Amino acid sequence: MTLLPFTHRLLSVLALAVAASAAHAQSYCERQAFDPELPVGLDGKYEVVGKAARTGKPYAGRLSVALGKDSYILRRTVGGRQVRGEGWIELCSPDRFMVLRVQYQTPRPEAGTFICYLRTGGDFDYRVSCTDFDGKALEAWFQRP
Repeated sequence: MTLLPFTHRLLSVLALAVAASAAHAQSYCERQAFDPELPVGLDGKYEVVGKAARTGKPYAGRLSVALGKDSYILRRTVGGRQVRGEGWIELCSPDRFMVLRVQYQTPRPEAGTFICYLRTGGDFDYRVSCTDFDGKALEAWFQRP
């Protein structure tokens, strides 16, 4: 019976910690002002392969990334169907590492949101790996010359 007050206090502290971490999570990544030179050469044409979140089925297609007024403009074509999207750079964590946040225009916006990690090859061509928040949807982009 003496554990009941202790358990109640422990749950209260745990609830406060979860609330504090949720408030901190919103500021984990910060959108940056659009700079077409950072990262340089991201715009262009890509081959894309992925795995759909709902079905788990693989897909392949093409993607174009263009410079917009205040973000990157994306057009992904898979199976003859084109989906438009938008991308922007965010700096995340106290280390401020760079990611590309992508939002495709889908009926369910959360289904089209990806965080993408940028890598370059020996010829400075981009190889981009993306995942959704659940880790169920995946995409990989390979820049074409």
